[in-house]
Amino acid sequence: MEIYKGFYYFRKHNGKIKKADYFKKRKQGTLIKVVGGGEGLSFHILVNKKDSLRHQIETVLHEFGHLGIEYQYIIEASMKENSPFNLSELETRINKSVKKFYLRNPPLIKWIVQRLASQTPLPQKTI
Repeated sequence: MEIYKGFYYFRKHNGKIKKADYFKKRKQGTLIKVVGGGEGLSFHILVNKKDSLRHQIETVLHEFGHLGIEYQYIIEASMKENSPFNLSELETRINKSVKKFYLRNPPLIKWIVQRLASQTPLPQKTI
C-alpha cells in the first residue's frame, strides 16, 4: 500500500524519474525533494543508468515506498533533522513490499518502463 501512496504523492507533485550516470556504486538510487523552480514542491527519483531495467524499476518502486511512508516527514522537516524512522526496519519493510509489488502490478510497472525509456541520462558527476 505504501508504494501506491508514494506513487500518488509523486504524481501529485509532478515528480520526475531520471537516469543518472554518476553513482559510485551499482544498484543505487535516490529520492530528491525539489523546492521552487516555478513548480513548487516536486520529487525526482534518480536511478543508476548502468543498472538493469528490472533494478531501475525496483529502485523507483523502492523510492515510492519511502515517499509513501515518510511523506509528512519529508515535506515538513529539514532533511538535516534525524528521521523518526528506524532505517533498518524501514528498508526491510520497503524491500519486502517491492518484491511483492513488482510481480502483482503490471500497469504501474509499464508506466515506470515508459518513463525510464524516455529519459536521457544526466551528465556525469559523482554522488
